[in-house]
Amino acid sequence: MIGSGIDPRMDTYVMPMRKFGRCGFLRPVLTLWNKMEELRARPDESAYNALIDALVDKGMIDMARKYDEEMLAKGLSPKPRAELAPKSGDGS
Repeated sequence: MIGSGIDPRMDTYVMPMRKFGRCGFLRPVLTLWNKMEELRARPDESAYNALIDALVDKGMIDMARKYDEEMLAKGLSPKPRAELAPKSGDGS
């Protein structure tokens, strides 16, 4: 597809990212994400959410928070996640 000059749609990346993430395979999710960056594809909300979900499932909260903040900075809407909610400092 890419070799023939046709750019893949974002769904082409997101669908396998979701599947790999649900199965607990983070490495292929990150490989697809890096490939998108290499090809200068612009991730949409679905792509970010698939990546963040996979990171949260693996307990990589700091990295997930980084992408959540990046998503917000780009004007995209992340889905609410309790794991990424700001922690209150007053103990309540």
